[in-house]
Amino acid sequence: MDWVERFFGEGQALAKALPNFEYRPDQLQMARVVSEAIAAGRHLIVEAGTGIGKSLAYLVPAVKSGKKTIVSTRTKALQEQLLNNDLPLLAKASRLRFKATCLKGRANYVCLKRLREFETQPLFVFPEEIKYFRLLQRWARKTATGDRSELRNLPDKLAVWNEVCSQRELCTGQKCQFAKDCFLARAREAAERADVVIINHHLFFANLALQLATGTSMLPKPEVLIFDEAHEIESVASNFLGVSIGPGHINELLRQIDRQLGLAQVEVSGISATIRKVQKQSKNFFANFAVTRDAVFKLTPEMMDGAIDEAKDALCNGLLRLTDTLADIAASGFEVFGPISQRCKELAHQIKAACSLQEDRFVHWAEVQNGHIVLKATPISLAETLAETVFATTPTVILTSATLSSERSFDYIKRRLGIPDPIELMVDSTFDYRKQAVLYIPTSLPLPEDRNFVQKAADEIVRIIQKSKGRAFVLCTSIANMKALYQSVSPRIQQRCLLQGQMPNSALLEQFRSDVSSVLFATASFWQGVDVQGEALSCVIVDKLPFAVPTDPLIEARIDRIRKEGGNPFYDFQVPQAIIALKQGFGRLIRTRADRGVLSILDKRILQRGYGQKFLDSLPPCPVTHKIEHLDRIFS
Repeated sequence: MDWVERFFGEGQALAKALPNFEYRPDQLQMARVVSEAIAAGRHLIVEAGTGIGKSLAYLVPAVKSGKKTIVSTRTKALQEQLLNNDLPLLAKASRLRFKATCLKGRANYVCLKRLREFETQPLFVFPEEIKYFRLLQRWARKTATGDRSELRNLPDKLAVWNEVCSQRELCTGQKCQFAKDCFLARAREAAERADVVIINHHLFFANLALQLATGTSMLPKPEVLIFDEAHEIESVASNFLGVSIGPGHINELLRQIDRQLGLAQVEVSGISATIRKVQKQSKNFFANFAVTRDAVFKLTPEMMDGAIDEAKDALCNGLLRLTDTLADIAASGFEVFGPISQRCKELAHQIKAACSLQEDRFVHWAEVQNGHIVLKATPISLAETLAETVFATTPTVILTSATLSSERSFDYIKRRLGIPDPIELMVDSTFDYRKQAVLYIPTSLPLPEDRNFVQKAADEIVRIIQKSKGRAFVLCTSIANMKALYQSVSPRIQQRCLLQGQMPNSALLEQFRSDVSSVLFATASFWQGVDVQGEALSCVIVDKLPFAVPTDPLIEARIDRIRKEGGNPFYDFQVPQAIIALKQGFGRLIRTRADRGVLSILDKRILQRGYGQKFLDSLPPCPVTHKIEHLDRIFS
């Protein structure tokens, strides 16, 4: 019996540590393959269905190996689950001795210098924030970590937190008077000493972007790198390895400069006029891209006329003049203006990069939301960059998720991420989908492109919800469809209807869980990562197969790139991407062995188009029906 069997086997270490232990052969198999990959210095892709227990299956071999390990997961909540639940259980069951810590992005830690400055000159956006600041002050005097997650009653979006958290452009490092007590510095030192460091994808790729730009890293160098929820890597990496710049970034920096000048009581001839001038230059430049409604559009050479070029150069030159002025102030002994000066320079370079349309490795585009515009330059392909900076520099990289394959193949994820010759493993879920779930595809609806589709879909949703008595997610592929379906369905059913956008997502979920019969209409952000166990979510209704909008600038650019390289963008990119998204939607339904539910797909292309079978083959095995009365088996 090897050590994996001695830990995961029936009656073995894990069984003795867990009162309600269930032996899972697939968990043991995954742990064994993870161990082999680490020992051989190989990369590994593992698709492990819900209920396998994949966290322990990768943590135990990593800890047992004694190699420096970084685990990157999707959210801060999952970081804390690994640190506070899974790793203590591992330690108890295995009796292995190891150090583990959780490291988050700097904005999660209070900055003692900024806290002191705010106490000296408090500026509250809203009067009700005063009570939260007093709570913050009391906590800061006794916290050992400075991590805001300890403040459970602090609202997610709190202006005063942004005034006291750590920020790179205001950090003077070892020159700071609070350096020896700095919570961020302590967290990073703990990460250097730890055997296992738990981070999230945002921090990993923000750090990778910093490495590529400056050659410095805030993370220790791992021998084993594990990406949990790895299906999100491309999306997160695209955000951090590109450029995103808008007037909000510039205005916030100018506000910080003005505030720091006041705190330091520095008087510099003409700097106030320079700040106002840069503010005006920013307004003039971004006004060229203003539109009257929310929009996403590609930046083209035809748009970038002489007037835009002139406004861009004026703004960049203004920022660079401000860079030199702030550098001079820093040289005179006010160190805080050093990193602020560097940030001004970075913003000037980002504006130039966003407008450099000749750079064909990127797609240049703009996004307007609620009147706020952001210019972006996003990598069209990440495969080469990740191959060189991640897979070639780390002996073992492990990617795991419940949704990494399409048609029982990892070809799509390997192409998108540039993974060279990995070991591959697929472990099916332990759930009995044949008994726990039904896939309902009505055949009487028109195709999605039909002008009557939304109304007919609404009629069908009403019928389904009458069967399920609410307890449903209606997942839509567009905001327009979501709103139209909500407006048509909500007056016709007895159950409470919730609409994404009515309140923060966390509050919506809380309302949905508390009102067991409610129905939630939502789009992309609820397709994945949402965990609602029990009868509150017994039905997931999908309006259309979740193909990405082909006119989205990034999707369009990736389609063009694949076509130019001789591939078939529909079958090589669009179909696999949609399959993984649909699998994520299905994954909202069955979260435990006690759950039962219906997935309904209102898009009959899944039955009528050649590619439809690829979707059906990729979903967990469950009965398929086209008759609504068959849903009684689940809902009765």
